[in-house]
Amino acid sequence: MAELSYRKYEAPSGEFWLWFLQRVTGLLLIALVLLHGWFNHFAQIDAFEAGLQDEPVVFSVVADRLTRVGFIALDLALLTLVLFHGLNGVRTVLLEWRPAARRRRAVTRSLIGIGVAAWVVTFIALVVLIL
Repeated sequence: MAELSYRKYEAPSGEFWLWFLQRVTGLLLIALVLLHGWFNHFAQIDAFEAGLQDEPVVFSVVADRLTRVGFIALDLALLTLVLFHGLNGVRTVLLEWRPAARRRRAVTRSLIGIGVAAWVVTFIALVVLIL
């Protein structure tokens, strides 16, 4: 009788941390999106209901918020977490496809480049909006 041999799969180094950070960023995103939604859409509702401003969200209110360090930090944290979470998810999907899996390093480096470029462009846009 032929004996079956099973090889234990060992993920490349660092894969556990990418998997773990995917879950952590997902949880953090839920919390930060709720904070973002509250502060940007509901915190000023009293002024709207009292007739002090025409719309619940107006440019002057958003511009005022972007002068505060807390709001800038919230926006940058959301940007960073969304880019990591999204691109790490895309990487995971791509690496399940055999042709991309053979080029694991190139796929990873390309997605890192896309993420850094998107972060820098968005950061510059935020700075221009603030100034």
